[in-house]
Amino acid sequence: MTTLQQAIGYRLDNNVNQSLSAKHVKNADQLTPKEAAQYAAATNLTHPSKTVTNLLKQNQQLITKNQKANQSGLTTMTSDLLGQRQTYQLTLKQPQRYKNCELYVELSGIKASFASTSDRQTLASNRYKMAGTPFTKSQRLNSWRTIVKSPFFDSYDLTVSANHTKTDFTQLGINNMSDYEPKHQLLLNMGYSTRLRKTISLSFTNAKQLHFKRVRIIAVPFGRQYRQETTHLQRQALNHLTVTNNHVSGTSSTDKPTILTTSIPYSSVGTSLLTGGQQQPSKSIVGSLAREFRLVATGSS
Repeated sequence: MTTLQQAIGYRLDNNVNQSLSAKHVKNADQLTPKEAAQYAAATNLTHPSKTVTNLLKQNQQLITKNQKANQSGLTTMTSDLLGQRQTYQLTLKQPQRYKNCELYVELSGIKASFASTSDRQTLASNRYKMAGTPFTKSQRLNSWRTIVKSPFFDSYDLTVSANHTKTDFTQLGINNMSDYEPKHQLLLNMGYSTRLRKTISLSFTNAKQLHFKRVRIIAVPFGRQYRQETTHLQRQALNHLTVTNNHVSGTSSTDKPTILTTSIPYSSVGTSLLTGGQQQPSKSIVGSLAREFRLVATGSS
């Protein structure tokens, strides 16, 4: 938030008691200049106070500094002085090249920093100032109590979206005990699309800042050859399946060495029987609930 127009929209969303007409405003965060001028008096921002002016100025300085840090590529995502998340856009220079492709966003060297308890209280105070509502002693006490009772434990959410595709990632906090595992690298699948994708948007919550060593877009073209290959692999799927608690069997025929890929519920890896002999399958975790077996076989299995 850096402009008076945005401040007016913020007050319409967060201080409806100041004006009954504000209760009927939709999309207050996207006011046109004409609408902002119309509601300036209702929000008491015809002549903004020094406090509001300073907050807007400091936010602008913060964003300008952040833009300079990201001139050569996205390295830092930061929240503003109200603790609001910012949305960042990656612009694809030649978007036509990414049509009929599956896109991946690769983030490496991820580091997150978080506001302290006193910093979070300052952010709350700034929100009250921007909204034009008093931050009374009891409200300060309640705010402090809420902050102390709900620490972030180094947990944050990251959202990446392009057109109508959205992928979310949640970094679990240290309070998750054995499930806590800090992620320093991510590969997020944005899916396949025949439509033109010009930008990819990223936003986050909870963390004060996210830092990256590198952010890049990976495109995997899915043309006619891909469809032919997937159709061929589908024909090699296991037939006559028999599934029990500890056993999966079926038949598949091929006239050359190939790869049979399937998933079973995550468990200890056993052995596989192929063309009369045992073979230890290679393995990799798929998501967090399945283990992928890649079995190279010649003939029937």
